[in-house]
Amino acid sequence: MPFPSFDTALRALMNELLEPIVAEVRELKIAVSLLGESGSRASGSAEYISIPNAAQLVEVDPRTVRTWISDGQLRAYGSKGTRRVRVDELHNLMAAGSPSNESDVIDLTKRARQMLAGSKRKL
Repeated sequence: MPFPSFDTALRALMNELLEPIVAEVRELKIAVSLLGESGSRASGSAEYISIPNAAQLVEVDPRTVRTWISDGQLRAYGSKGTRRVRVDELHNLMAAGSPSNESDVIDLTKRARQMLAGSKRKL
């Protein structure tokens, strides 16, 4: 079996090292966008996040978010492969109480601040 070229090995190493950083940047983007949802957005401007990111934000399984969508409790936007939810609508759903279990209610602003605080400690 031939050895990988230096470029190939370097790319693989960089991808391995950068993957957790990229995931954290995505998380932080969600947290920052959520904290910005306090009415400072221009009317008609909304933040959309993927179903997996929405699930991560409210600490549920993505299937739970999909169930909320299929039950009509949360609206999805986009085509089937790229469906997204609005952060403000997710926040409203959580503020009203979790549709599936009252103990699942999460303060999204508090969660976003925790995500940001956790990343600052890592820096």
